[in-house]
Amino acid sequence: MAAREEVSSLVERARQGDAAARHELLASHQEYILKVVSWRCGRPVDCHSDEYSIGLMAFNEAIESYDPARGAAFLSYARRVIAARLADHYRRDRARGREVPLEVTGPEGETETHPGVISAAEEASARERERRERLEEITAFCAELAAYGLTLEDVAAACPRHRDARARLLKAGAALAASPALLAHLKRTRQVPLKELAELTGLSYKLLERGRRYLLAVALIRANPDYAHLAGYVEPYERGWQG
Repeated sequence: MAAREEVSSLVERARQGDAAARHELLASHQEYILKVVSWRCGRPVDCHSDEYSIGLMAFNEAIESYDPARGAAFLSYARRVIAARLADHYRRDRARGREVPLEVTGPEGETETHPGVISAAEEASARERERRERLEEITAFCAELAAYGLTLEDVAAACPRHRDARARLLKAGAALAASPALLAHLKRTRQVPLKELAELTGLSYKLLERGRRYLLAVALIRANPDYAHLAGYVEPYERGWQG
């Protein structure tokens, strides 16, 4: 892990739009993120877990919202943001369930399982199934990114800071995924067809070149119907890879 002064310098550069600095921060602090997430969860986690993904996005969020004038070291601040986002995650999970009696008495005096218990069990099963599906998607997506020499951390680091730029790249990624010819070119050459995509979308070549990693990830997700959960992160004009 980098020294405190170096971390502060990287954070400042990342906040000013330096994608390389952001990538270095994310890549060099994977162990730190895992450590904080494991501490907050009370158990060991790995980089394929939902909690790690939440921690990674929270760390990225911390880069954006950190204010050195408040006096806290960046990593201390990032730890609080990660803990808060994980707490939000667990709070939402708890809110889906309510405590109910295990049994109720029927009209003839018989006892039977409370419908709420059955419902809660079904909800818990559905949540666990959804968790497994998300994990499978993330694992598959990481493998697909690796074929292009990228990691999930690269994608997080490449997420544009400004909403307008992110919206344009989401549009470009969607257009790339929707074009059989351009998508075939991407998969054959492992290169984003920037010139053709600029002509198709009307977006500037410079913007597409600068955001090619991000729009590549968007295109891969939108082109794969198996990424149902990940698709929620790349809906045009709404959300992107951000915390």
